[in-house]
Amino acid sequence: MAAPKKENWGLVPAKGLSPGYIAYTGRDQAQFIKDVAETYHLDPRKGDLLVYLDQGGNPKPYFTKSGLTKIAHISGVKSIMHKLLELNNDAGYVMFECIVTNKDEQVHKAVGYCGRDEPGKGSKPMSALIGMAQTRAQNRAIAMACDIDTSSAEEMDGVKKGINIDVILDEEAGQ
Repeated sequence: MAAPKKENWGLVPAKGLSPGYIAYTGRDQAQFIKDVAETYHLDPRKGDLLVYLDQGGNPKPYFTKSGLTKIAHISGVKSIMHKLLELNNDAGYVMFECIVTNKDEQVHKAVGYCGRDEPGKGSKPMSALIGMAQTRAQNRAIAMACDIDTSSAEEMDGVKKGINIDVILDEEAGQ
């Protein structure tokens, strides 16, 4: 089972991102995520997806660690390994690398950082920072391995949780 191909969406690279990275925005992102969710039988009621409101108050859906892990399992990912790159108690930050090997033996690596310099993280214990850095690395590596080029819900610090993904599509269809 494969995710719906991004070529079908007519999307363009977003400004400021690395070449080749496609950013899904608005209705395109909502429809892509809904299609992937249906393909992999993800359930928002089980925490596989979350909808957040962006700074402009627009709802945007995101996969969670739970949803991405299910996609990885169904897609036949062979291994998910974590490696601590740096832990600095004095400066209050941690970096992890996650290495995902997909069913075709392709290796995908991603790094996750979390530090007390981030909004809302200043008083968090180091264990919470470790968990967030590890989650970010894993989500990014799985997304790359499974051809899911969107940010995960865990990356959306400081934004308000929103509404059901179907509401986005219904509202925009009426515009």
